[in-house]
Amino acid sequence: VSTEWPGLPAGVKFDPSDVELLKHLAGKVGYGNAKPHLFIDEFIPTLDGKDGICFTHPENLP
Repeated sequence: VSTEWPGLPAGVKFDPSDVELLKHLAGKVGYGNAKPHLFIDEFIPTLDGKDGICFTHPENLP
């Protein structure tokens, strides 16, 4: 699978399921053998570092 941007035209629907999002987040934190989705971060950036996801309580996220 290529990691280059797929060149999707404007208007392409991006609608990952809850399961796809959870698998992506599990892969980002190294849980089990899950791997992050190649393009989810292109559409939905996650916060990294000490204030990012999995490092702080959800109430503290912007």
